[in-house]
Amino acid sequence: MTRYTVVHSASVAVLFVNSFPVDAISFHRDLLGSDDAKSFFTLMPRT
Repeated sequence: MTRYTVVHSASVAVLFVNSFPVDAISFHRDLLGSDDAKSFFTLMPRT
């Protein structure tokens, strides 16, 4: 099972996958309450 977590401040949002930070973006209010917050980030395939 993969766990996605978004942590944000007033200016930055960071996506964690299974407790590892994988991407950061400028925070915008569309993230709040999103059904699929990870879609705002770029997920690189793991090698």
